[in-house]
Amino acid sequence: MGLDVDYEDGLSDGEASECNHEHELTKVYPLRPSIFSNIPPYVQFIPVKGSYAFEVDPPEEMREMLWLVPSAPWYTISNCADLNGFTISETRIRQFEGTIRSGAIWDSLPITEKNGDVVEFNKLNEMVKINQFPAMHELGRKDRLFYNFAAMKKKFGKKEFDFMPLTYMLPADKKKIAKHMAMNRDNFWIVKPPNLFCGMGIKVINSFKDIPNKKSQLCVQSYIKNPFLINNLKFDLRIYVLITSVDPLRVYLYDEGLTRFATEDYTNDPEKVGNNFIHLTNFSINKESENFINNSNPEEPEGSKWTLTSLWNYFRTIGITKEPIWIKIKDIVIKSILSAHGYLKAGFKENVSSMYSCYKILGYDIFIDSTLKPHLIEVNTIPSLAAKSDTIDSYVKNPLVAEMFNIAGFHIPKQVAFKHKNTILEKIGWDHPGLKNLGHDKRIYTKALNDEDIEKQEEYEDCDREEYLESILEELSPHDVRHLVMMEDEVSQTKLFSKIWPTSETFEYFPYLEKISYCEKLMDAFEYYYGDHRQEGHELVNQYCDMKTHLKVKIEHPKHEDQEQPQQPLAKISIPSVFLTGE
Repeated sequence: MGLDVDYEDGLSDGEASECNHEHELTKVYPLRPSIFSNIPPYVQFIPVKGSYAFEVDPPEEMREMLWLVPSAPWYTISNCADLNGFTISETRIRQFEGTIRSGAIWDSLPITEKNGDVVEFNKLNEMVKINQFPAMHELGRKDRLFYNFAAMKKKFGKKEFDFMPLTYMLPADKKKIAKHMAMNRDNFWIVKPPNLFCGMGIKVINSFKDIPNKKSQLCVQSYIKNPFLINNLKFDLRIYVLITSVDPLRVYLYDEGLTRFATEDYTNDPEKVGNNFIHLTNFSINKESENFINNSNPEEPEGSKWTLTSLWNYFRTIGITKEPIWIKIKDIVIKSILSAHGYLKAGFKENVSSMYSCYKILGYDIFIDSTLKPHLIEVNTIPSLAAKSDTIDSYVKNPLVAEMFNIAGFHIPKQVAFKHKNTILEKIGWDHPGLKNLGHDKRIYTKALNDEDIEKQEEYEDCDREEYLESILEELSPHDVRHLVMMEDEVSQTKLFSKIWPTSETFEYFPYLEKISYCEKLMDAFEYYYGDHRQEGHELVNQYCDMKTHLKVKIEHPKHEDQEQPQQPLAKISIPSVFLTGE
């Protein structure tokens, strides 16, 4: 499955507030204003043990904000939430009877995904934000990931979709696998369950008879036998990807990441095909090797785990440049998401009532062969964010977590703002006009369209790119303004994350979409005109925010299957129990 769990997270609560020396810290306030007028401010997140500190601590009244986590949470998550004003509430299993009317849910339980969602998104209160989207199993399950990739490859050709190894599924493809193995006896294969994690159930084989159980669900993936080697060791990359919206699509790629090494010299010797320390790069496997070397220096290429920065620095010393590889990785990320986009978009439309509700961090496992070509191995939908203090992992993940939360954008719940607005603002002591509208405003995140929105969207239904570029930004509807505000407030928080969709170039991927939605056309036009002049774009959008155009919503909502009456807040989220396979 797309799950990557590692509970070796040694940062204790007492370490959560440790920072560098006072004079080295950049001071910020616990709240930050939007870059637009008449938008409520956001909670400001700073990294645990980072280079930031608060001018004043988050007021105690903000502690009424709830952050729900499973038991034994990753401290990178819970300590960051605690440091930035939330109250942490732990639950042992997904199914719980309590009511969460606002705040956040961090869902990271080590469970086996089925071919469907386990979160009941339609019961989420509109003031609750969760790190999940419906239908993410279409990326996270190894079988669904390859099926979606294969469908795109069949439709658009091998030249455009050539970044995943050939994969068969048992028991359905049993005869095909047997035939292929018989005809290619020199090949190696990786056998793994479609929905497990941390190297569980994984095995490298070179014979059909070595498949453990041919009647159970298994992925049998062609093994790439020409890896690029460093110090004669095989390695892979962990790349982090953030999705904040699926319609329109908004995707961010983290510039830092991890390089994870096998721990024994590489060989294609068939006698050593079963040695996982040679052929697999999973940290959960190789940490058990006597050859595993811990590395605490994020700047140097040493030990069994490096940062991406160290890898690029090493490549530079041997005459290899980062950019061509990184461009191909971006292409892999975009195309893999587009292969599942129809499912993601439909799932969101049918199950989620507010644009505020969802965001998702993904962990891409990328393999580089001897020609420097990147290959997608799998996508982890719950990548491990565990990090011991003062390690390579904490260097990468602590800043990632805070920046992810800032991009996702969390508001003070309206009931907390109603009770404590004056006290919170007085304690913060920052007289900024952007803080005055304290408290979540559901109008900004409504999915409902008013008559003006509907009329404009119908006008551009069948327009080609030249036509919509000419005029779609001339007069913005309330729906337009809301989506542009969400995107630009997100972009304003990027430091190590970079937005890779939409950009001024992503229209070139439009042929891979089932349909080019109105929202994608709108974002494409904004990037076309303002991608390199964002301040001018902000001035345009702010003219409408000054007039409160974005707050013009339809009050009376017809009861459609895909719409959950936004005027009636739901009392709780109810989540089914843990799947059959746990940790």
